[in-house]
Amino acid sequence: MRIVHLSDLHFNPLYDNENIIKTTLFLENAIKDGFDHLTISGDIAHNADKTSFEIFRNMLKKYDLLDSKKASITIGNHDIFGGVFTVKDLFNFPERCRKTDYDKSVSVFISHFEELFLDCYFPSKNSIFPFAKILRDKVIIG
Repeated sequence: MRIVHLSDLHFNPLYDNENIIKTTLFLENAIKDGFDHLTISGDIAHNADKTSFEIFRNMLKKYDLLDSKKASITIGNHDIFGGVFTVKDLFNFPERCRKTDYDKSVSVFISHFEELFLDCYFPSKNSIFPFAKILRDKVIIG
């Protein structure tokens, strides 16, 4: 089984579209070369914003990868708490993390990629993470 892995995309549409362009080129090349499953391991957004999730969701949809049998995704810390841009952000970041509604952030993330969590096994009834997904003779754990 050929697995392609993406991580730390850090989409930041307000400040920089470079990572969005690079991810598009990566997916196009990966599709051309062929693979069986795409794994995405967090930090889709740089600043936990819905716009970044929507951009990536549309990208997956465009390439017919918004399918649990074709792709798996897990959340990253930037998808929950965001990141820093300026020195001021650096000093305010601990308080920002304390005020972040963790469960709401996870829920927003999941709502953008819910198709990728079909066919998963969840050890906890209260959370989607961690999960396991069986793909032929392989297991993806997120």
